[in-house]
Amino acid sequence: MPKQDPTPNNLTEVMKSAGIRPGPAAGEAVGHFGINIAKDGTWLHHGTPIRRTALCKLFATVLRRADDGTFWLVTPAERGQIDVEDAPFTAVEMAADGTGGVQVLRFRTNLDHLVEAGADHPIRVQLDDETGEPRP
Repeated sequence: MPKQDPTPNNLTEVMKSAGIRPGPAAGEAVGHFGINIAKDGTWLHHGTPIRRTALCKLFATVLRRADDGTFWLVTPAERGQIDVEDAPFTAVEMAADGTGGVQVLRFRTNLDHLVEAGADHPIRVQLDDETGEPRP
């Protein structure tokens, strides 16, 4: 029988198989998962890069941002906080269709999500505190 892809409903088992111990029993807030998303988009567990892209993609499907700006991995069974240095995803490719006022910009993220710039996904540019360079 072919191996099934992990789903958010079995996140605990996927995390355990990757050596990540999520914490207490199902349904409880487990505190902090020890996961960090670096400024460059790298997902880390206790400082070590998570090299399985499929695992990062799975985590991204259950990533939520709370009203207070904190980030959480949330499943029907459990939830745990993670740290995000800048933004959870980085754009690695852009395509432009049309011209002028009808131009549409589409971005592919480091986890292969396709996002169209607009009211729901505005483009913002900030100056990097360390370098002074503009950072979209």
